[in-house]
Amino acid sequence: MLIRSMGSMGEPSATNDPAVHRLHFEGQAVFKIAVQGIAASAVRVLDRAGLTTDDIDLVVPHQANIRIIDAALKRLDIPREKAAMVLERTGNTSAASIPLALVDALDNDRVAPGDLVLMVGFGAGMSSAAAVIRWDPPGT
Repeated sequence: MLIRSMGSMGEPSATNDPAVHRLHFEGQAVFKIAVQGIAASAVRVLDRAGLTTDDIDLVVPHQANIRIIDAALKRLDIPREKAAMVLERTGNTSAASIPLALVDALDNDRVAPGDLVLMVGFGAGMSSAAAVIRWDPPGT
């Protein structure tokens, strides 16, 4: 995203040409960075845990864009069936998307005690992160 003539680059003005001084979003670049970030974060956390994608029972990705999720899953060689998806019902809920997808997976019996769950997200500033947890709720 690029905002011309704002902040240290200038002051907003009613005379600024909207064709030049507007919000601009580099969608393809964001797509590539997001897919690469998701995949790299997932590989890094799996390596550190001594696991592979075959060990994962469920992937809970950030629900920003179905194309990003599909491309990242393909890059990781993880079938879409292993992914918790709520995007079509909730849209991009930002930081809430991973917890919402995890709760939906729990509600639909897609997670069992002992399962390995890979959670991976990306966001503002082109940041990304991942975590692997073994699902072990109290009382099981």
